[in-house]
Amino acid sequence: MKSKLILFLLLVLVFLGCNKGIEKYSKFDDLIDNRKPISWGQDRVIYVFADEQIWKYAEAPLRESLERFRFTNVNESYFEVKRADYKNIEQFYRFRNLIILGNTSSDSQVSAWLKKTLPEKKLEEVTKNHYGLFKNENVWANDQQVLFIAADNLHDLVSLTILQKEKTFQIFLQRLMKRTAYRIYQMPVLSNSFFIDFPYTLQIPVQYQVYKKDIPGRFLCFLYRNLHESDETPDKYISVYYEKMDSNQVNQEWLIKKRTEFAKKYYEGDEFKKEDFNISKIQFNNADGWEIFGRWQNQKYKIGGAFQSIAYWDATKKMAFIIDSSVFYPAGEKLGYLLELETIGNSFKTKP
Repeated sequence: MKSKLILFLLLVLVFLGCNKGIEKYSKFDDLIDNRKPISWGQDRVIYVFADEQIWKYAEAPLRESLERFRFTNVNESYFEVKRADYKNIEQFYRFRNLIILGNTSSDSQVSAWLKKTLPEKKLEEVTKNHYGLFKNENVWANDQQVLFIAADNLHDLVSLTILQKEKTFQIFLQRLMKRTAYRIYQMPVLSNSFFIDFPYTLQIPVQYQVYKKDIPGRFLCFLYRNLHESDETPDKYISVYYEKMDSNQVNQEWLIKKRTEFAKKYYEGDEFKKEDFNISKIQFNNADGWEIFGRWQNQKYKIGGAFQSIAYWDATKKMAFIIDSSVFYPAGEKLGYLLELETIGNSFKTKP
């Protein structure tokens, strides 16, 4: 296994040296702490250590937040929450995603372990404020997200868990997105010079090929399709559309209209119905924007899949942009692949 990894890295270096049209995107290289042992478990499974009385009240809000659904072709959950048995703590403390709930006034097993584990300054903070929420990365293992939720009484601990459930979700979601980005960008990306005809750049892994390039139509799309594997692999599309816009006219109607237009034009008749997507306001590139996600279908080919579109107006460039991603994968869940594409989309930058 080690020799294969060395060979792979050598090939990447040779690839980078021989092709000036590609480069390494290193933004996420420091995510991993290779001095620690490799973490265990799946990216989207979160293990929770909690004493029985605490778990009784904390389970519902944790599941409600972390196991929320994303609407694709079906409802797909972001995370799966599993309670870890304290007797197995020597094995589980090295898992990839951990939440540890503890009452510092209790001597129950998990709470007692938390008091021994938390740094003294953190315990003093809990004593002073009566509660505390502390996130740590790579505590006992490489590529690990750990969240300590502590209080000096059961009532405040449960209240903190409920009040901070959105923050808890965002902590693990952001770690998942960074983890996804780290893996994607182990391979080189297209050089920024590739986008000479466009007013933006995008960090596209070299495994993607150009699917549609319409300079007059202000549209560019990339496709990942693994031709060397079975049909059980996804097609992944990511595209950018833009147009001049003197003032901000980007709203949900504009996004739906434009996405419908270029899907029919460039995706051979793809369409989506009102009942098949959700739309919401978001922040993107420090600007107000809109996001739609849901499912698409193509009557011509009798196929369908999941998609996501993000639109915003750039006040400096006086342009509106749509960053669109879609997945065709009949064999399984789409959410993981949409998150990959969203990670690539997050690298979008307008040129100075």
